[in-house]
Amino acid sequence: MSISLTADELQALNLRLLGYLRASALRGRNHERIGPFLATFNARDDNVYVNYAIPDDGVAPGAGDIAALIAAFAARQRTPRLEYIAAAAPDLEAALIAAGFVAEARVPVMICRPGLERPAAAPGFDVFAALADADLIGAEQAQAEAYGGPSRGPGGLRRTLKYGGVVAAARDVASGVLAGAGTAQPPIDGISEITGIGVAPDFRKRGIAGAITALLTSEAFAKDVTLLWLTPGGKEAERIYARAGFAAVSEALHISR
Repeated sequence: MSISLTADELQALNLRLLGYLRASALRGRNHERIGPFLATFNARDDNVYVNYAIPDDGVAPGAGDIAALIAAFAARQRTPRLEYIAAAAPDLEAALIAAGFVAEARVPVMICRPGLERPAAAPGFDVFAALADADLIGAEQAQAEAYGGPSRGPGGLRRTLKYGGVVAAARDVASGVLAGAGTAQPPIDGISEITGIGVAPDFRKRGIAGAITALLTSEAFAKDVTLLWLTPGGKEAERIYARAGFAAVSEALHISR
């Protein structure tokens, strides 16, 4: 599936998504404004995916701005790192590379709008919107197993629901085990991001990720979300999301020093 956008429409979309990233970081996370950057930090976890900065629209920072950003991360013993929509700040990457940063990944940005979503099912699994605490515990454990990380408890999923997001899970009908889960983050100005879709290794290749994506999409649109977006973790994931109605329109840059 493809989505046709003019150059002006695409740039407006890029700026909306970058604004969403900043607004999301301001809600419920430790953050600090450092010149033209909004930096987010987690005091308990040095994982780079929860410690990074987001630039302002169209920023072209000076050497002092970048030095201040590096110093703020160093003071917290964190890796200086940014995640952002590349085209929304096109002059930033060159300035960061000049300061010793290296691109980690260029990730497709995929979007879906109401009317473009496609249903999907996973035979043998009940895919449902998780609300009960026992289901949130199982969903978080399935995500942790999927990503090979430690279980940190359902607190994050509870916050997702509290602020209007969606948690979806897939239960193996035969065993009752929760095999996978994912979230649609609380919307901001009609935008929501689908994140954390993970399937435990024993249950992969059975359509679960696609079915979770489809349910999150329909549930989010039912909550008046008008733009859903996500960043796939690889080509296989990109194909799964494309079958659910998502199309790649832009690119996110992950870059660190």
